[in-house]
Amino acid sequence: MFGQSSVLIQDAVEKKMIQYKISGSWNQYGKTQFLDADGQYFGKCMTIDIKSKVDSTVWIYIINGLMLMCEDTATQDMIITKPIYVELEPKRSKTIQLYAMCSEIHDGMPSSQTSYTLGKMADNNLVSITKAIDEMFMQNVVGQGAVWAFTDNATEEEIRKYGATDASIEMTIQILNRAGVSTQLNPSSTTHTDSTFVHADFPVKNVIPERNVISIDAYIFYSTCGIILLLLGSTIFLVIRKRKNIDDKNTLP
Repeated sequence: MFGQSSVLIQDAVEKKMIQYKISGSWNQYGKTQFLDADGQYFGKCMTIDIKSKVDSTVWIYIINGLMLMCEDTATQDMIITKPIYVELEPKRSKTIQLYAMCSEIHDGMPSSQTSYTLGKMADNNLVSITKAIDEMFMQNVVGQGAVWAFTDNATEEEIRKYGATDASIEMTIQILNRAGVSTQLNPSSTTHTDSTFVHADFPVKNVIPERNVISIDAYIFYSTCGIILLLLGSTIFLVIRKRKNIDDKNTLP
């Protein structure tokens, strides 16, 4: 779609095609948050200002799993959890909010006052987790728990302190299983292959497993076929009976 005009943001910086500034989206002084979720460290919790330095339009690609490193070591480093293309016109600037999550459970939260720089790609296991978060639309405490389970070896007790519940922990384990990553939350994990994940904000109750849906659909199909055959048989019988009655009348003396 974007052809040769798209470029990774890291490459764009290295080639001096752009200038950028990254900070948190939370304004800790005005108490104003510009988030689509309910957290300061997940959802659209990071903001990037990008300025073009070239004479042509370029698509900047910010990849899932890219680390954002805070200049303040007491504040959380962040990880991108949803990839995005940004169209940047020649010599123009654009401000974009980014989906990201915290990678350090015990450090401070980002705000509009904290500065970040682009880091390297995360560990392969962590990238698998962030991809699963994006695929399952879990840009919330569910996904954040999965990140912390890997980066901080967090226990259930630790993530419950940050809002996790029984329902969210179950879905956090689904993310980890889908990513094929073992943690304290899912020590015997194998790669999860079924497609029963919930594409909605938690909590979600009474989710019907896919195999049950298939069996219900099959039952409806065969029942419908049986009814159609019964009606067809009855119709044929009535037609034959009516024709026989007509023939009998025609043969009467």
